[in-house]
Amino acid sequence: IGESYYALGNPEEGENSFLNLIKEYPNNVWSYIAYADMYCYPLNKDTKPDYVKAKEIYSISLGKNLKDEEVVVERLSALNELVRDK
Repeated sequence: IGESYYALGNPEEGENSFLNLIKEYPNNVWSYIAYADMYCYPLNKDTKPDYVKAKEIYSISLGKNLKDEEVVVERLSALNELVRDK
């Protein structure tokens, strides 16, 4: 649902949706990944990436020993490459 809000250009509702998802499932790393991806790879063509916000959200999930945490490390590495190439 959160992704749909972002795609439709309603980031406030999207953010609320992801925050609620994380609150309900704090041990699901994919909630954090999907949320951060909205800032790293915006679905709405009129939205510019916010790499600082994406990095902040990805980083929140690190160190919690969550299943698939290595995917966050991969996303952060890809993000660093995006920023470096700019």
